Amino acid sequence: MLCEHEEWKLQPSCIHLYTTCIEIKLYNKPANMITWNLVDGYCKAEGRRICSYEEIFPDASTNSYTPLISGVLPGDHWVPISNEENEWAQIGDDNNRTGWIHSEHYGFPYWGTTQVVYSFKGNYFCCS
Repeated sequence: MLCEHEEWKLQPSCIHLYTTCIEIKLYNKPANMITWNLVDGYCKAEGRRICSYEEIFPDASTNSYTPLISGVLPGDHWVPISNEENEWAQIGDDNNRTGWIHSEHYGFPYWGTTQVVYSFKGNYFCCS
């Protein structure tokens, strides 16, 4: 059975394409094989763009790190963000890292540009 993309209603200008199922494909790749560039190309083809950190975490300046679009997901979940190429933000609750920007703590991720399967990179947001 194929999974369906879900459209979240919390932020009308954003669509959250989220799945834990490996059957969802982005340019014929399972969701957990996405790269920053694949998501960038997909969002642009849909007339949108990768969401920025500020769009996903609008209250971060007040130390509130609840993703507006999806809420905090259980576990380790990174999403590409538009602030910089190959930049990713944590939307999961793994080790209290919700809201972390990958490069600020670990550098830019090698896995963000490779089509290797990782369970933590199957989520992405496209904004208008």
